Amino acid sequence: MNLTPYLPFNLTLRLATTDDRAFLLRLFASSRPVFSQMGLPEALATHLAEQQFQLQQTSYRQQAPNAEVFIVLLHNTPAGQLTVNHSNQDIRLMDLSIVQQHQGQGYGTALIKALQTLAHTQQLPLKLSVDHANKRALALYLKLGFDITQQQDFYYSMSWQCSHPQSR
Repeated sequence: MNLTPYLPFNLTLRLATTDDRAFLLRLFASSRPVFSQMGLPEALATHLAEQQFQLQQTSYRQQAPNAEVFIVLLHNTPAGQLTVNHSNQDIRLMDLSIVQQHQGQGYGTALIKALQTLAHTQQLPLKLSVDHANKRALALYLKLGFDITQQQDFYYSMSWQCSHPQSR
């Protein structure tokens, strides 16, 4: 999957390698401050974050063995990660995280819009799930034309169709 033609000049993607594990783990832990806010010793909080990260990665591999994990590069410096499963039926945004210092600057929006452009080009729906508690992400997805297709106990399933009125 190549999103580069649809991204602004300062953003690029490269496939993650085993060398990126430490970066991905730090990004995972920083996007889930609950580990550091539990009042636990730092070593224990770090260990819990590592376990949750490993569980997430295992779950993603089980759900979508062909999913690709990309490192988001901002001016060739790691600034986030994007996990996407691209099939003949749909494009599924499985995970998107941006380094905290770069959040709120439109990079996540640019990545989602690039996925929407790819989905539109290939006439595929773009799907994702978002935690009920992640109000900021939910608001962004709704603003970008995603519809809630199912409500589970802890998350919403959402879909963007290339024929959606806001996508034109």
